[in-house]
Amino acid sequence: MQGASSVATEEDAPIQPLLVKQEMKNVCLLAFCLAMTISVHAQSERTWEKYLDALLLTDDNRTEDYEEMYFLLTELEQHPICLNTATREELERIPFLTAQQVEDLQAYVYQYKGFKTLAELALIESIDGATRELLKCFVYLADAPPPTFPHLSEIGKYGKHTLLLTGKLPFYQRKGDKTAYLGYPYSHSFRYTFQYKDYLKAGFVGAQDAGEPFFSHHNTLGYDHYGFYLMLQRMGRIKSLIIGRYTLSFGQGLVMNGGFSLGKSAMLLSSNGNRQTLRPHSSRVAHNYLQGIATTIALTHHIDLSAFFSYRKIDATLTEEGKIKTILKSGYHRTLKEIERKNNAAQTSAGTYMQWKKDGKNLGLTAVYTQFDRPLMGKNYASAHRYVPQSNHFWSISTTYGYRNHKYDFSGELATGSSGGLATLNNLEIKFSNRLNIHLSQRFYGHQYYAPFANSIGENSSTQNEMGGYVGVRWSFRKGLIVNAYTDFSHFSYPRYLTSSASSSWDNFLGLTYQRKKLTFIARYAIKIRTRDNKLHTRLEQEMRHRGRIALSYDADRWTTKTQIDFSQTSFQRSRTGYMLSQQFGWRPKPHLQTHFLLAYFHTDDFASRIYTYEPGVSYGFHYPAYYGKGLRYCVIGRINIAENLLLQAKLGSSFYFDRTKIASGLQEINSPSATDLEMQMKWTF
Repeated sequence: MQGASSVATEEDAPIQPLLVKQEMKNVCLLAFCLAMTISVHAQSERTWEKYLDALLLTDDNRTEDYEEMYFLLTELEQHPICLNTATREELERIPFLTAQQVEDLQAYVYQYKGFKTLAELALIESIDGATRELLKCFVYLADAPPPTFPHLSEIGKYGKHTLLLTGKLPFYQRKGDKTAYLGYPYSHSFRYTFQYKDYLKAGFVGAQDAGEPFFSHHNTLGYDHYGFYLMLQRMGRIKSLIIGRYTLSFGQGLVMNGGFSLGKSAMLLSSNGNRQTLRPHSSRVAHNYLQGIATTIALTHHIDLSAFFSYRKIDATLTEEGKIKTILKSGYHRTLKEIERKNNAAQTSAGTYMQWKKDGKNLGLTAVYTQFDRPLMGKNYASAHRYVPQSNHFWSISTTYGYRNHKYDFSGELATGSSGGLATLNNLEIKFSNRLNIHLSQRFYGHQYYAPFANSIGENSSTQNEMGGYVGVRWSFRKGLIVNAYTDFSHFSYPRYLTSSASSSWDNFLGLTYQRKKLTFIARYAIKIRTRDNKLHTRLEQEMRHRGRIALSYDADRWTTKTQIDFSQTSFQRSRTGYMLSQQFGWRPKPHLQTHFLLAYFHTDDFASRIYTYEPGVSYGFHYPAYYGKGLRYCVIGRINIAENLLLQAKLGSSFYFDRTKIASGLQEINSPSATDLEMQMKWTF
């Protein structure tokens, strides 16, 4: 993260007149970009982003999952699903839909021969108003295509090409740009996609982070990161076939979940049932994917079989003996030291998942084998992954089970593996009525359990050393008023990060959403109580963290506005507080014309009282920074249609601090209290 997510090195420093002048230049640049934006047509606002923002108050340790979810939703927005022809597997790729909602959508299509308009979604009782509006962003209606796979000539003639070019220009210089980084300070990427209806999709991605060499040093082929995939669907019994890079999710994610876990607050929107999901990896994120071939085949009407094989290079730090000390996920290769860690280990994986479904019942069996070309170091008690076994090959197996009817939705998974540990996760959703749902969840992850691709709900970043219970309630109290609440208790029998003995955590959340016509009011409050070591590591002490948000938005025909207040308070040996006031304004003077402003003031005592908030941007431009210290954040966004098939987007953002003269530390240090950057994007469809 940059700008607002930086670490202060000096406090209470005076602001020099020269720096004030620089800020005035930034303000003028913002105004100039606004003037350019309102002179031409712009793309309509991505309305789904405000629903994503509502989920991002809690679960700070799930930032990577939220980024994956953002990329998935952006990809669905760019390539929506035809609701009248979608298979169960395609609908299950929409992360916020429950198993019951997927079933109800398919039943409606079967009974009424498809949707005539999206307004008919209101007739499905299991889909509430907020989910209905969110779903409209990712689906469209069309007649059913021919049942047979099309000829290549037809695909080549009627397929759609999309090219997306993105670049980011910083108006500042980091310390590493002068002393250590081998490349220039600009980041850029390209994304090419070819798609023919629901049958074929291919993609090619190249990405370059700021500071990485381009056509130099080790990057003789240009970009530091390349990705590709080819996905075929609906080829008779072969439901899906992917060659290239992809992600898999089986069951509850105890053995295989290459996608993401939605987190505790989002569990109230989607029952995390047993799913069999195969997706192409189309994001520029350089980790958390498989590379090779994967397929899902319908063996019978009720039995599906998924199988995969993967081989890929991974970044890692090594010990003197050549063992893998840490598997890296940042994807940065800016310095000689970072380049030494690039692709210095290899990972080979293969596995299968078979699932039987009939009349609301389902059973499944998962088996995955993974081998590294170097052994993992294991037993690194100084790290958060201290219980990773010392080995270079691992196997994991699990059984999944579930039952669903009009009132109950039960799903679970039981897993074990070569490490000898056990893990289980069980969910029960009780539907008392269309207005009241209760979600119960139980989890147990043994400290010895280890699966390289496990990723499931929990307090830990790894699926290990945790047992817990969750109770959540979603209540549509009256028309337009929804109350969400949960309480979650976790116990850790063995030491974990920041603790040297057994510890516990208690997480609570209460949210209220009221929508009436064009007015939306949101209130969120979360409190987490956990035990952790004191400074001397002699005993555990209690840490209490409060987070809250109040937001009021109004969507008129030609303009939108949103006022938001965030606050935080952390008590551990001493109390620290923080708050943030933000105002957003969007203007649409014509049907296809839009600009968007954000202005925010934040004031926190330190990093412990930081404020997290989502900030909109260009497509695939995920920005979820932590604001701390004292300062201002402002930006302006414009989306411009030069022609029917050519779109330009731009975002100019700036962060200014009142309590420091430098931003960040180490090689990321900026010798200024302000940081401004410009992100530009071009989308060409042909």
